[in-house]
Parts: sequence; C-alpha cells; structure tokens
Amino acid sequence: ASTQLYEKDPSLWLFHLSALLDYDTNREKEVEQLFEKAIVKLMKEPELLAKCWKTLLNKKPSDALFLRALRDAAVGVEVKDQYLMWKFAKEGLDGARTLYSSAATEPPFSLAFHLSMKSIEEIGETGNSEETQKRIRKIFEIATLHFGDKSTG
Repeated sequence: ASTQLYEKDPSLWLFHLSALLDYDTNREKEVEQLFEKAIVKLMKEPELLAKCWKTLLNKKPSDALFLRALRDAAVGVEVKDQYLMWKFAKEGLDGARTLYSSAATEPPFSLAFHLSMKSIEEIGETGNSEETQKRIRKIFEIATLHFGDKSTG
C-alpha cells in the first residue's frame, strides 16, 4: 500500500483510513491495525493526528473511542465537543448533561465543548426557562473559570 511506501505522508494515511471506512465495512480488524499505525506515524503531527481521529470518530463513533481520543491533549481538545454532540444525538439531553457534568472540569479544556453544551441546553429547553437559564449560567461560569471572560462572550 502507498502508506508503506510513503509512511511519512499524513494525507495518504487519512485517505487510506477514509477509503477503508467508506467502502469496506467488513474489515474492522484491518481498520483498527491501520489506525494504530497511523497514530504512531502521525504522533509528531498533532493537527493531522486530530484529523485522523476525527475521520474514525465520524465513521465509527463509540464511547470507548472518544474516551481514548480524550487522553491525548492535542486530539482531545479537537474532539471533546464532537463527543458531546454525538452523546446528545445518541442519548438525548440527559446523556449530554451527564457527559458535560463529568467532563467540563477535566482536561483537555475546550471552549467549544462549553459552547456546544450551551447550544444543547437551548435546543432542549422545554418550557422552564428559569431552570434553563440557571444551567446556561453555570456553563458560562465553568467556561470563564478556564478561559476568562473575554473568550466566552
């Protein structure tokens, strides 16, 4: 494969991974092995490593994969809000709130994570505006704690 010949070319890793995920759903083991190799080869390219993770998470999302991605600070910042949105789509408002409560004050810190939760609260609002406003205020308090008041507005 081209990734063996040009193993330092990150775009080939992404292309190969995307192709396997898009066109061949019966090759889970091969996808897993390729992904593990890509992680090793792209370790010194955090932006490209994050793209590789996002590619996999967009095609095969799971709690286990998201939690693994969050262990790498550079990648975690990029995918933390994606995890929240996926959790909301999968488990609804309660699932998103549970994840937010457990992850909001844990690194890696991501402003997008807090802003996504604010949007989820607004979407999930069901009549009790005062309660929703309290939750949104709490989200901004936590975001301000980590990013200051200039970034959260």
